[in-house]
Amino acid sequence: MADQDEQILQSSDETTMARPQRWAQPFDPDMSDADVESLTKNALFKDVDATKFPKHIPFEGILRNDTRIVKFSPGEIVVREG
Repeated sequence: MADQDEQILQSSDETTMARPQRWAQPFDPDMSDADVESLTKNALFKDVDATKFPKHIPFEGILRNDTRIVKFSPGEIVVREG
């Protein structure tokens, strides 16, 4: 019986990989503090209660790391793939 248990343990060896950190690479590495502040004052976000977000995923962190600002000229047609 001990030999069988040893064989099971030997065959169940697993290789694990390190999990990437959530914000190891921001969506837009050029997002600045001024950009984040500007977004929080934008009509779309100004009424968001940042205190409702968990401390490990703050609202400002989401804006800084999961968004980007793209500027377009008047009259441009914007098509988004996906």
